[in-house]
Amino acid sequence: MTFLAFHIVFNHHLITSGIAELDAALLFGSKPSAQNALMKFTLATQTILLGVLASPAFTVQEQPSLPRQDELRAIQRAAFDCSRENSPKTCKLTRDMADPLMDHPSLPGICKDLVWTLLEESRVAVNNDFRRRDAIDEPARRITTTCAKPAKRNQSMSKLNR
Repeated sequence: MTFLAFHIVFNHHLITSGIAELDAALLFGSKPSAQNALMKFTLATQTILLGVLASPAFTVQEQPSLPRQDELRAIQRAAFDCSRENSPKTCKLTRDMADPLMDHPSLPGICKDLVWTLLEESRVAVNNDFRRRDAIDEPARRITTTCAKPAKRNQSMSKLNR
């Protein structure tokens, strides 16, 4: 019998016997028995809650790591290629590389805004003018600094320690 199954059976017994004792205590007016029944009832409730919280559904899942600097640089280079060459191959590569960042749970919203702009602008255009190239190059330049893992501040330099 598993740990959780044992606790469920044990707690069911405690709850039913505790309720029966509580009913008997209330009918016959014996205080110690009523206190014991109430204590068993709360103990059973606490044990059930402990069993539920210890279940695998409540385990802590580790967050995926932030994208590495070389991954961000690869997206940046692909975006620059797309803006320069205006070819289906380079623009699709840019969108394919940038798309997984939209589903990343740890990236800030400003980073996802840049990624969204890259996804929208990295399409082949009839006219590859400077406005189109700037619309791709500007978020591509910012993606390496905005989406990168933030550097830890040195404690000795912080304003709080002065």
